[in-house]
Amino acid sequence: MRLGQFGSVVAQRTIEKAALTTEASRGSEHSVAKKATSHRFATALQYAAGAALGLLIDIAVVLVVLYGTTRLDGVTKRTTGQVRAPKEEAMYRYKDGRLKNKCALVIGATSGIGQTCAEMFAELGARVIVTGRRVVEGEAVARNIVAAGGDAAFLQCDVTKPEPVAETVRLAVDRLGRLDILLNNAGGSSSADGLVTTGSLDEFWEKMRVDCFGTFLTLRFAIPEMVKLGGGSVINMVSIAGFGNLTGGRSAYASSKGAVMNLTRSTAHAFAKHRIRVNAIAPAGVGTERIRKMLMDRPEAKAAIAAQQFGLIEPEDIAYAAVFLASDESRMITGHVLPVDAGAFAD
Repeated sequence: MRLGQFGSVVAQRTIEKAALTTEASRGSEHSVAKKATSHRFATALQYAAGAALGLLIDIAVVLVVLYGTTRLDGVTKRTTGQVRAPKEEAMYRYKDGRLKNKCALVIGATSGIGQTCAEMFAELGARVIVTGRRVVEGEAVARNIVAAGGDAAFLQCDVTKPEPVAETVRLAVDRLGRLDILLNNAGGSSSADGLVTTGSLDEFWEKMRVDCFGTFLTLRFAIPEMVKLGGGSVINMVSIAGFGNLTGGRSAYASSKGAVMNLTRSTAHAFAKHRIRVNAIAPAGVGTERIRKMLMDRPEAKAAIAAQQFGLIEPEDIAYAAVFLASDESRMITGHVLPVDAGAFAD
């Protein structure tokens, strides 16, 4: 039956019934005038009621099919069975409380990517411990988070030594009460890096101490706290340099980041039974102060950035990926390296 016919059918059947009533009244020649008048009046009412009912049903059917929705737990469910979240409600849900009740330790958060990740974690509801070697900068990051309505504190930490790392983790857990998220962001490259045949040996060992050994130490002391909790998320910041095909050398940096990639995978496998997820983010060129300076000092770095089809990446773009891996939305993802490369490897 097509749309709009249902009401007409109801009206027709009502009218037919009225006609039968009229016919019956005609067969009674001995009825008094008062009874005949009553029948005619009733018949007219039935005609009118049938027509009105049919019209109302047609209108209701059209409204339900075209515009009818029902609300169910903040989700719009259309009569076709399609379920979708209204755009404005989805944005609000992600903006407020995406990391609510989570406690995060961000290693290397005094500037750049680490700072942006710490700020975004706090903005989305997490309580944050900011760490780094530079006290003035670190305290400023924590102070700004608090001023914006977040919960943060700064702890100075040198990730190349076991004792400071163990103490940082202990103090973080004492203050936060638990540890849900660990973001390892300490590290970086410098102009002293280069080809394996010409690069500085001191630079090589510095990269291995900070990037690789530093990540190893934070995992060593933080993961037991997550085991006690029954799960958590670890995010190691690596680089597309760790994949090996990097223009311009930087062999020390590539070696350390490649090592952290494998450390990520092995740790993910070992602690999956404890519901601890371990993933890594591999950015291409990000527009931090360090990278912008490198672009001025090293012409070959410009060629690498030119390969990024979307241009220079912003720290916020990396933080978005970190939020995803820190949140329960990635609860079934572990042991992966997520490139954020602005299309550098799209070819």
